[in-house]
Amino acid sequence: MGGGNSEAVSLAGYVHAVSGERGKAQGKLQELVEEKRKAYVPPYNLALVCAGLGETEAAVDWLQQAFEDRDVRMTFLLDYKWDKLRSNERFQHLALRTGF
Repeated sequence: MGGGNSEAVSLAGYVHAVSGERGKAQGKLQELVEEKRKAYVPPYNLALVCAGLGETEAAVDWLQQAFEDRDVRMTFLLDYKWDKLRSNERFQHLALRTGF
């Protein structure tokens, strides 16, 4: 779909997840995990699919790694896609650490 672009795969996984297609979303997540064994996959991209699936703790774990990697996509924590995580204390702390 994205020619090896993990961002496209993660967005597809997120859309499948929020559309109720959990199996397809989990397949995209697995695709990202497998790709991560061979090449760099931004943790933010894994976090996005986990967030869509409602796997809050896994999403925050991946976001923590993205923060440590200084991923520029952390500025997107303001996006609506993260709204379901906003009540999570770890997410709130991470958002504060990024300056939001």
